[in-house]
Amino acid sequence: MIKKFTLSLTLGLASLGITAQTVPADYVPEIYASVYSCNYWKEHQLEEIGIYKFSTDKYQRSLVMQDPYLDASGGGAMTEDFYFCTTELYITEGLTEINHYMFDPDDWAEMTSLRDGTYGSVATDLAYDATTAKVFGCFNGDSEGAEMVFGTIDVGTGHRFAISKIETPWIACSVDNNGNLYAVDMEGKLLSVDKIDGKTKELGDLGFKATRRSTGAIDPRTGIFYVVVTTARANDDPYFDFEINVSHLWAVDIKTATARCLYEFEDGEALGGMYIPGPAAKDGAPSQPENLSIDFPNGSMAGTVNFTIPTTTFDGNTATGTVDYLIRANGSLLAEGKAAYGSKITAPCKISEADMYKVDVVLSNNVGRSPKAQIKLWLGPDMPCQLTTPRLIYANGKFELSWTAPAESQHGGYIDPEKISYTVVRNPGNVVVAEKTPHNSFSEAMPLPASGIETYSYSVQMIYDGTDFIPVTSNDWRLGYVALPYSNDFSTEELFNQFTRIDVNGDKTEWYWEWDYYDEEIDEVVPVALYPYTTITPANDWLVSPPVRFEAGHTYKFTYTSFTDDTDYTPSMAIALGTAPFAESLTTELEPLSPVNTKHPTAHSLSVKVDETGLYYIGFHAYGDAPHGSIGISSVTIEADNSGIDRIEADHNAPYTIYTIDGIVTAKGTGAPSLDALPAGLYIVTQGTSTIKIKK
Repeated sequence: MIKKFTLSLTLGLASLGITAQTVPADYVPEIYASVYSCNYWKEHQLEEIGIYKFSTDKYQRSLVMQDPYLDASGGGAMTEDFYFCTTELYITEGLTEINHYMFDPDDWAEMTSLRDGTYGSVATDLAYDATTAKVFGCFNGDSEGAEMVFGTIDVGTGHRFAISKIETPWIACSVDNNGNLYAVDMEGKLLSVDKIDGKTKELGDLGFKATRRSTGAIDPRTGIFYVVVTTARANDDPYFDFEINVSHLWAVDIKTATARCLYEFEDGEALGGMYIPGPAAKDGAPSQPENLSIDFPNGSMAGTVNFTIPTTTFDGNTATGTVDYLIRANGSLLAEGKAAYGSKITAPCKISEADMYKVDVVLSNNVGRSPKAQIKLWLGPDMPCQLTTPRLIYANGKFELSWTAPAESQHGGYIDPEKISYTVVRNPGNVVVAEKTPHNSFSEAMPLPASGIETYSYSVQMIYDGTDFIPVTSNDWRLGYVALPYSNDFSTEELFNQFTRIDVNGDKTEWYWEWDYYDEEIDEVVPVALYPYTTITPANDWLVSPPVRFEAGHTYKFTYTSFTDDTDYTPSMAIALGTAPFAESLTTELEPLSPVNTKHPTAHSLSVKVDETGLYYIGFHAYGDAPHGSIGISSVTIEADNSGIDRIEADHNAPYTIYTIDGIVTAKGTGAPSLDALPAGLYIVTQGTSTIKIKK
């Protein structure tokens, strides 16, 4: 069984770098470090803390990963498995917050953190020693004002162990390929340090001085000690109260105890936790394991890790004999063994809990360890992804609800579809209509209301292997239809909610109710349905009317009042008719995409005629690229079009008869029927084989 992560370092199988391999003539080291401050950030109150990469031949800063916790202001070091750093955050006078963090260098994801560290665990610089698997450093004393100390830090607990006192603080320390520890102090002295008792030997004066903590690292390929030297000067601008940092990169030759300045950091970067990656392995060490695969079938907590031991060493030579292999998951031992070069390994392994695991396989011989082979995957039973929004429609007197069964798991692991069930609840009323059904659809008959509209929705709760998921609610369906004539001035939110909103592009910018929109043209506050101004995402959103019953052969008048707040970025809108409140159903164009180019509320009228009697919806479609102004709709009316009776479809040379609604004949004639001489009311007109109901 394994833990998610082990917080104690294990003994390294090989040093980080090598000395036997040839350094290419064109080799230029790249150094990595935490940048936790610079002059520009201080001036503009910015924080872009993170790991940055620098070339040693010229100043060039490249961001590797930005994260406020990748702050090595209290020391940092790259180990064989993770990056460790200490953050010292000034809160107020006399109060400093100290935290320790570990990051996975493969993706810079935070692995773990230790909060509320002690004053003595803060270092000017840290150095990882692969030969002892310890992190050494120059640390604060136990209290403010006390002498600094040389010691080690337990990265699992944040506890610092003092070895000896340090009179002059170090600005950099690092360990070479042979496990030798070197340091540079603030007076510019190069020191060799005994890791056992902390005794130092001065190797030479490098010719510089520092006034700020910084960092350094020995290049494992060349043995050159790269050191950042930082000082400060007064700010030339009297309006700023911070000092200006001045930082330089120096190359220190340890053998001759001499140093050469390479360049100045252009923005006075404050660096910590520097490291220089070495070769992946030594010549003569095994090559990387091949064909790594992991088989934990059907979400099992036990399985096998499978790989092939290569037949060559890292430098390409044919290998003989045996190697040791080590399998770890999230830093903890999973399995180990010994096998011959070329062997195919199937190693039985177990885990104690389902989780996302990073499984590493490393080989080693008497020269060193191989590059690691790695797979990141979920082991153990997983959980399905959440449902997408269920879709509700109404057809042939029934509600039809459907949703997609999740085909994927939350982390890419195994799920058993047979363990998924659903509970369906209808609203209003919170009525359970299906409980723990295995089906991903549901239907039930529902009569139309006697009058008006009732709004329905359904929620679906997925249950997986006894675990209840959060219910997911369908779209609303407004059952019934509004009586004509219909009008809506959006004076209340309830009136606005008679309409359906569709956010087609899913950008969360959609139509909404604005109860106090200021109309500068009329100098009044008015309620409106508003599509907002945006400079970011293109518009693709609908505002859809409640259902309306239209009769075939009749003409209806649709009137709306619209305006915009910005004629410089004119928005556009189309109007369409459909048989369902879905974007794909609103396909009959009533008005093409047109600019909304007036700030004054302006009325527009459209004629609507359908081929089949039924329920219909009219949609306002805000559409177009950003930036664009807002669109306001302040009123909507739908009514029968009684502007004239000449729309009756008949031979107008045929006789006609006009009846009152109760069947009394009020007029007869031949030719085009006319209601001009009749009082206001509802009439039925027949001519030839056509009959039409007209309201005057």
